[in-house]
Amino acid sequence: MRLLVLAIALVAGCAPTRETPQEAFARLAPCMDEADARCLFGELDRDSQWSAASVFRLLAQMRAVAERSYPAGERAAALGAWQEEAAASDPAGLFAIHCAKHACLERLAQGFGAVARVTDANGKTATVETTRGALYAMARAGGDWGLSVFRDELEAAKIRLGDNLAQVKRNAAAYDEQRAAGAGEEKAP
Repeated sequence: MRLLVLAIALVAGCAPTRETPQEAFARLAPCMDEADARCLFGELDRDSQWSAASVFRLLAQMRAVAERSYPAGERAAALGAWQEEAAASDPAGLFAIHCAKHACLERLAQGFGAVARVTDANGKTATVETTRGALYAMARAGGDWGLSVFRDELEAAKIRLGDNLAQVKRNAAAYDEQRAAGAGEEKAP
């Protein structure tokens, strides 16, 4: 019955809801067809989206601190491997850049297909198995299901960048102190 409802919704041009893992997984198809990571961002589970948004904010803070206090030649080093993502205009753009760098669409495309079955469904997490034998982790929050394949890597990036921001702030304080000391020396006779 659910497949019939899903088929009718697709034919009628309505996007499926995210009330079940199957419906949420079906929403990935246009993103995959268009190889659109920004679209994919909208289909991630809430925690993955929140982690990406946190990474976006952390990078913006790191960039601002570096631009304010770091010497021009050192600013890029403050962002490390995240320079491209730091230029994103929003969390979806950040995810798209990160996704391109790490071939996430290609990883998802391997085995992507119709839902064969859903296992390990406990109301909060589920595993979707496709007809091609691939497994995709899904998670539910606030009544909506979403793809949680990238949840751990985004969470780890958020934690790592939080630590990096603390170091960038310490470095900025040291640069500010050096500048202040240098300015004081120039004024001395």
